[in-house]
Amino acid sequence: MANAMEGRWWLDFTHRTPRNPAGNELILDDGAVTIAVTGVSAGSYQIEPALLTITLSMPAIPDEGPWRMEAKLVLLDPADPPELLSGIVQAIDSKGRVIANSACALVRRPGQA
Repeated sequence: MANAMEGRWWLDFTHRTPRNPAGNELILDDGAVTIAVTGVSAGSYQIEPALLTITLSMPAIPDEGPWRMEAKLVLLDPADPPELLSGIVQAIDSKGRVIANSACALVRRPGQA
């Protein structure tokens, strides 16, 4: 692995253990994000000082156009990340406006540390 963030993670929108982990499971690999259950490339991730940003492209909303989800998670030590990162996920429309916010967590899938 190129960095310690690579592997399988659950993106949890309720900040609790996901009810349907397979539907929320992401694979982080070399800056790319894949939906684990479908194998479809869905976006990218970026590591900055104290911050992990995951950006997922979403299907267009009728009469609104494309949008994206952006999760921003606290990451104090990218070389040794904890098994649970906390942050916020935002829905952002095609004009760059935030249309929804929610607390979220990124939880390492067991056996992936």
